[in-house]
Formats: sequence, C-alpha cells, structure tokens
Amino acid sequence: MSFRRDQRGFIFSLDASLALIIVLTIMIGIGRVGGNEATYEQQGYLRLERYANDALETMQLTGALDNIINFVKQDNIDSAENLARAQLDKILPPNIQFKFIIGDNRLTVYPSTATGWNSKFENANELATATRMSILPPKENFRVLAWLDDNTDRAFMDEIARDTGWQVTRTSDETFFRNEILRWDTAVWPNQRYYKTIFIPDAQRNFDSTTESNLVNFARHIGRLVVGGDTLWYNRQSNGTLSTPLLYEVLGVDYRYIGRPPLDSRNTGLHVINDNNSITTSPYYICYRADYAGENYYMYVYRPQLSVGSVTTVLAQWDNVPTARGVDTPPWRGIIFRDQYVAGELGRKGTGVLFNMRLAQSAISSEEGTEDWITFARRAIYWDGNLWKFEPVTLYVWRGESVS
Repeated sequence: MSFRRDQRGFIFSLDASLALIIVLTIMIGIGRVGGNEATYEQQGYLRLERYANDALETMQLTGALDNIINFVKQDNIDSAENLARAQLDKILPPNIQFKFIIGDNRLTVYPSTATGWNSKFENANELATATRMSILPPKENFRVLAWLDDNTDRAFMDEIARDTGWQVTRTSDETFFRNEILRWDTAVWPNQRYYKTIFIPDAQRNFDSTTESNLVNFARHIGRLVVGGDTLWYNRQSNGTLSTPLLYEVLGVDYRYIGRPPLDSRNTGLHVINDNNSITTSPYYICYRADYAGENYYMYVYRPQLSVGSVTTVLAQWDNVPTARGVDTPPWRGIIFRDQYVAGELGRKGTGVLFNMRLAQSAISSEEGTEDWITFARRAIYWDGNLWKFEPVTLYVWRGESVS
C-alpha cells in the first residue's frame, strides 16, 4: 500500500513541476514583450533604422522637409535649423539622439545648441542612417535681366529672388531693355554675355522688332528666356519668313495653334506630367497639382512645336479644360520647355521656358499656389546645369543621453 501511495505522490510532483516550468516560461516571455528596453534589445539596429526612415518620411509628407530645404536655399540657416530641431524633437523618442545634415555642410542640426554633440555622435555605439536627395543651388551671384512693368511683376520678382544673392537688373524702359539683352561682360576673359537669364512674366505690350530680334538671338545662342503667357500673346506675330525665327519658335510653340479662349474657359490648376526636369523635379512628382488663381485672367492655347530640330518638352498641363473652340483640343499645355533650338548644332546653347498663364498675377493675387509658382519660376530662371545639383539630406540616429 505504501508503495502505491509513494508512486502516486511521485507522479503528482512531476506534473506540478512541468506545469510550473511552463507557467514561468510564459511569464518571462510576457515580461520581455512588455518591456520597452527588452523589445529594443531584441530588434536592435532595425528599430533604429526605422526611427530614422520614419522621421524623414514624416517630415516629407507634412511638408516640413520642403520648408527646411527652402530655408537653406534662401540661406536662412537659423530658420532651417530651428524648424528641423523642432520637427525631430516631436517625431523621435526622448532617448533617441540625432544629427541632421543637408548637402555638403549646408546645414547640421543636433538636438540642442550645446557643445559636445559631435563627440557624442563620433562615439555612438550604434548609428542608423536615412537619406533623401534634394536639388540645391550654390551660393554665388547670378545675373538676371527682368522686364517688370507693374507692381505685381515687381513683387513677384522680389519673392523669386529673395535671399538668393542674384544680381537682378529690373526695367520697364524698352530702349534700355533692348540694349541690355545682348550686353557683354568685359570683366572676364574670354568675354561672355552679361546675363544668364531674361525673365518677362506678364508683358502686355508688343515689343518692337529689334527688341524681339535680340530676345530671339539670346534664346537661340546664349542663355535662357523665361516668359509668361501674356508676353507671348502680345508678341505672337505670324511667321513672315521661315528663315527668321520669331518669339514663339524659340519658346517651342507651333504658331498655327495659338489662341485665347473666352474667360469662361478658365482653369483652376495644372498638374506635373514630367518630373525629370530641374523645374519640376523633387519635391514635385507626376500628377502633383498646383493651384492657379486665374479665374479673372485669360488662359492661352499653345501647342508644342514638334518639327525636326526642335527639342521641346511639356512639363505640366492644365486639368479639366473644355475644348478650345476650334483652336486646339485638350490637354492644354501649362509649362513648355525648349531645350535647344537646333539639335546638335554647335554654338546654339540657349533655352526657353513658357508658363502658359498670367504668371505674376496668379502667384501674387492669391495664397493658393503661390509657393509653387515662386519655386517653378526660380528654378526656371536659375537654369545652368552646372549650378543646380543634387545633394543629400541625411539623418543619423542613435541611443544615448542628451548633452546638457
């Protein structure tokens, strides 16, 4: 009898022990899942890497990253630093430190202005990195000749050139304008043209033949001509002789399809259809929509020139437009870019950009779309491929204590 009791007791003790082991294992597992630090130790570098990528993605989606980059472009470093620090403080956990960099030391931001952060960064045990690319102009003088004949034009030019360091010559005197177009820079050797870009946002006048000829030569051989829809409309003379290029040709427009529908055909926005050009590249993208505050302004119908020798690209087009009543059929082109007048012909380096709209009027008269038009116009004006360049936006993160 005693043997049977001992046997039963042994079996009971083994079952209890196994059950206890199982319970303890489950409790330990729950404890590990519930602890933040234990969870991080399990995931390690992957968690850090996610912090970095999620932070940059959040800043990009909210528009904060674009604003920081714009501050840097305008050389407003204090505002860029303050905004970057405030955004990253909100996004990252308290025990995660960061180093945020734009370009080649254009901007470097730590969690505070205290000294010692560089040492903390260099001695971090584990770093994770996330990177985006952005287009930034270098800091240097850039000469622009601008025809500005009203206060709206002038205000628009102020916004475009703000904090850029450009040398902008402004005029509404046609004689002076005509002579300046082909001005030489005699201070350099070999001599070069004085201006890189001519900007005419909304000239509601017909320039004389000599002025137009100078503009055409500039756009064919020398630099970039950037104009708004009104400018071409008032200078759209029919092609008298095929050997004499006129303004619409150097802007990449087919003269047979130039029109101005009634005001009831107005539009409220255009969308990007080509994001491989420096004017419409990141942070813009295909199908990005820019608002147009042009309900009281005429629209225009300009069809790209598709003849041999013309390298023309449509960067953006208007959406939801009616048929242009015999002039052309949708889509209507919003931004037309002509890369070179004659493909492969030496010495012809000029380019043209046409904004099919009242550019200054739309940008200044309403808050809708203002920043987009300023950015598009600034990029169109500041055109040289050697000037614009891609630079990285980099975020490093690591675990550690703050610098007091």
